[in-house]
Amino acid sequence: MKKNFICFSFLFFFCAFMGGAQEFNSSAFFKAEEVLKGGLFENETEFATVAENLAPLEKELLYVIYKKDGTLPFCLNFFAGYGIGSFLQGDKKTGLTTLVGSLAGDALTLSGSIFVNSVMTKYNIAVGAGQTFEWEENLAPVLVGGGLVLCGAAVKAGFIIYSSIQSFRYAGEYNDTLKKVLSTNRADSSVSIAPVMDLSSKEYGLVACFKL
Repeated sequence: MKKNFICFSFLFFFCAFMGGAQEFNSSAFFKAEEVLKGGLFENETEFATVAENLAPLEKELLYVIYKKDGTLPFCLNFFAGYGIGSFLQGDKKTGLTTLVGSLAGDALTLSGSIFVNSVMTKYNIAVGAGQTFEWEENLAPVLVGGGLVLCGAAVKAGFIIYSSIQSFRYAGEYNDTLKKVLSTNRADSSVSIAPVMDLSSKEYGLVACFKL
């Protein structure tokens, strides 16, 4: 009985190993990498076609290598700004939107600073010459300049927050799409049961083979 158990265990693990072993299709694998580097969302249909020729192990390997993490892009977008993290992540749309929005915010802030600085320059000249500075006449440029500075800062902050949140959202959508195309849920697993017979001892039994 013990001998039969050992033989069954050996056959079980051997079948499981052979069922999981796959021939590595290097041409299809490298082609899939090439398509992925060109953009998953832009080439999703082509990538799905190439992925059909990949073995399950190759699909798992591709997913592990190319899945995205939003942590580093988040840090770059939040602390450096200008969509740098999004560009690094491959999210060109968010990166370009954030870059344009941040530059627009900088332009508003710069314009407001010019208004305020022009008034302060007049003030310093008047004080240096011993003259009285009329604040009422120059109040409008100060208010306009201050408003532009605040507006520019708010616009830039808004795009920083947007790009920071988008870092994790894009990573999630990318990984879900990649997993869907590669079918990494291992739906191709199967179980096979076959009868065996030992003619010398006239013993009968079953062997289960699991394809993982």
